[in-house]
Amino acid sequence: MNSEILSLFDVHAPYRAVTVRGARPPYITYNITQISKAKNDAYKIYLKSRSARHLDFYRQIRNYLVQAIRREKKAYINQQVNLNKNPKSQWKTLSKVNIHKNKKDNQIIPDIVSAENLNDFFLESLPC
Repeated sequence: MNSEILSLFDVHAPYRAVTVRGARPPYITYNITQISKAKNDAYKIYLKSRSARHLDFYRQIRNYLVQAIRREKKAYINQQVNLNKNPKSQWKTLSKVNIHKNKKDNQIIPDIVSAENLNDFFLESLPC
């Protein structure tokens, strides 16, 4: 009985390989995904033609994508740090963006979050 049910499942609902990905970072916008698709298309065109002109075009799009991601990430972090007035929510935001994860990470807090801004924030939140 059990083997018959399993064979029915195999016929009507076969196993499928599924890739589970994590959530997309909040600073990845629609424009960045479109630039990424354009970069992938340019790379495919380069692989087919192997011309120097197509390689240069791919590199230009790739470099523009990296710069766009950096700009969006800085803008997102700056916005979140300025919006959150609670230290706990600020650290949660920094962890969510993978700036502060654990001691093993070599990432540092970006330049837009300066020491003066953090000091001012924590001095304002102290009870008087």
